[in-house]
Amino acid sequence: SAGKDIKMWRDYKSQLNRQYAVIKVDIINLTIIPHPKYDVALFTQVYESRNSSGAVLKRASGAKIIYLAKDDGAPKILSEEVRNVKF
Repeated sequence: SAGKDIKMWRDYKSQLNRQYAVIKVDIINLTIIPHPKYDVALFTQVYESRNSSGAVLKRASGAKIIYLAKDDGAPKILSEEVRNVKF
């Protein structure tokens, strides 16, 4: 969230969704480690966005670690770590 509160983050993401014609996110090598209090998901995320003519505007990849817990039966992200990687 880079220090943004929930409203600022939603506004930022809405702006990106209007800016890009295509946003593609791939998950590679997903591993889920269960724990009694929370689960841990480890994977590589590959992000790519394109404009309406098909040109790539942004491409990024990163190793992600996400800590998940149940909140009224639904998954909730407790925290997330990202480390950029290059392919």
